[in-house]
Amino acid sequence: MAKSAKIDFPKTSRMVNPFTHDANLARYLEAVYPGFLKDNQDRLESYGDYVRTELEAQAEYSDRYAQPEIKAVQDDPSNPTGRRNEIILNDRYKSCEQEIYSRGFVADTLKNDKPSPHMLGFLAQYMTSYSDISVGCPLAMTHPIALLLASGKVPQDISQKYLPQFTRIDGKTAIGGTWATEKHGGSDIPATTTTATVQEDGAYRLDGHQWFASAAGFDRWITIKTARTEDGGIGLFLVPKYLNEDWDDETAQELNPVYISQLKDKMGTKGLPTAEIELSGTTAYQLADGQGGLRMMMEGLGCSRVHNAMAAAGVMHRSYVEAVCWTSTRETFGKNLIEREGIQEDILKLKTEWLAGSALAFESARTFDASLSDKGDKNERAWLRVVTALAKFATAERAVESSALALELVGGLGYTKDHALERIYRDSMVLRVWEGPTHIQARELAGVLAHGGADAFMSRIDTVLDGLRDRAGMKPETTRLTDLAIEMDTSLKAFAAAPEKSELVAHRFLKAMSDVLTYALLCEEAARELDSDKTKQLIARNYHDIHYGDKMPISLEKSALHEHFTDVVNGKPIMTINAPDATPK
Repeated sequence: MAKSAKIDFPKTSRMVNPFTHDANLARYLEAVYPGFLKDNQDRLESYGDYVRTELEAQAEYSDRYAQPEIKAVQDDPSNPTGRRNEIILNDRYKSCEQEIYSRGFVADTLKNDKPSPHMLGFLAQYMTSYSDISVGCPLAMTHPIALLLASGKVPQDISQKYLPQFTRIDGKTAIGGTWATEKHGGSDIPATTTTATVQEDGAYRLDGHQWFASAAGFDRWITIKTARTEDGGIGLFLVPKYLNEDWDDETAQELNPVYISQLKDKMGTKGLPTAEIELSGTTAYQLADGQGGLRMMMEGLGCSRVHNAMAAAGVMHRSYVEAVCWTSTRETFGKNLIEREGIQEDILKLKTEWLAGSALAFESARTFDASLSDKGDKNERAWLRVVTALAKFATAERAVESSALALELVGGLGYTKDHALERIYRDSMVLRVWEGPTHIQARELAGVLAHGGADAFMSRIDTVLDGLRDRAGMKPETTRLTDLAIEMDTSLKAFAAAPEKSELVAHRFLKAMSDVLTYALLCEEAARELDSDKTKQLIARNYHDIHYGDKMPISLEKSALHEHFTDVVNGKPIMTINAPDATPK
């Protein structure tokens, strides 16, 4: 880096609006969702300011000083313990949680007259998770339940009664929950032991145990729960907090018998109430019978997994920002850390992984929108299952790695509660667990590959290659992606011919396919931006070097991206790359 080069970057992360700072996001939205920014820019910018100030302050407060508490708030003779337990949340957390819904980030996802309505909800997750995934988690459940109730797939009377509770923007929105994890089963949803017994009035009685539940602590909540029906199938049921018709009449509220056994003492996301729950004579309403309940729950989890990927991308954004803020102001041995070439390599890795994770998360969100608008496209549905599994896995891995690297760059301070990265790193770990850990995503991938997923994956890669071949200046990327596509196609055919080995190798395919897809998406974006800025092309090359570069012999040269370090950090367009391999000088 030239001695005269200057890093022009905010001094602290609280000065960074996660929307306006993200030029990559704006370029993506303009290219893929024409008109979206025009309709939503002011709202997203305003929420970005809220995230960096109020939400950030709340995240620290709730994590360190005001975690959820469990209290007995009323006598209840029907409970064997003699009391009903409620979870008490601090007012700042509850206010920040409601802010998302008051700004219409869920209500507007149901307005089909809006372009890409679901991307709006996913972007709210992306921005929220820049500061606090504890607040983002309920959004990942509220969005899919609202979508389910609006889908026409559930009984109309239930939809009419409960959907309005999810679309309120008055600070009294119901918070959604997806209750499927039981003590014995974990992610094994079909193994549920909770029973559903039909009552004379057509409602159901649920009896069972929920081992990990994140919705019961809110003033208003509505959850969905899997339970075994009398015919032995797995049904899906809606469980409301209140049984009375008018939820606004606080003098007549009738609580559903749902009992809080204990709060979980977690590693991170400490502001988020997570509890063990006993269901004993709990009233519930059937959304799908024993034949379709599991399928409907998995549809909801698909939406939640996209949220998980967007949250992970938000964490990667924050990790990059924290690393640059610290290293550009921390002086050691006579100069700032960011002036040291080894530190610069780490900074560029963080930016590369952030943009790579964003590409993968955005692709899963785009596909989700597309699958709803074209429900008859079998290939699109298969692609949705593939990309969701890949995005959920890969972005979660990279979020943990990125927050760990950023913490290391900050040093000892980053390991203390005096710095936000200590919390962000702890919180990021749960992204690998929420909505199914790696082996569940591998299992999902193995299943869909045998039913059109392999063809859908290769079709998406071929689409990218078709676009690259038409772009002058993208020859190196075209060649590298072609080679990767040939290797992947051969591997997928071998996988299909040996189904007995699926459990052994599914994890390997999960990683390999996510790496290939990520590189392809970065190349696709690079081709789109090539005429105005070649930075994304250099990011794609750096990603390829990180994930596919030969480890020996060790290179003694800067990476192509490193040659433009200052411009990359400052967000200045790069216009010239030299031939023949387009390596910048």
